[in-house]
Amino acid sequence: MHIPSSRQEQQKIATVLTTADKEIELLEQQLADFQQEKKALMQLLLTGKRRVVIDS
Repeated sequence: MHIPSSRQEQQKIATVLTTADKEIELLEQQLADFQQEKKALMQLLLTGKRRVVIDS
């Protein structure tokens, strides 16, 4: 494994990895939000408070 000797190169790599971590956290939060929204919509469908309209 190559370890960069330049401090500047190490900082650039750290910045890229930090940015990637933040992106992953945002995507995980977005996934959790979508799952919660799906759960809420399914509950509305199952209780009959929301109905599905099919246009054909």
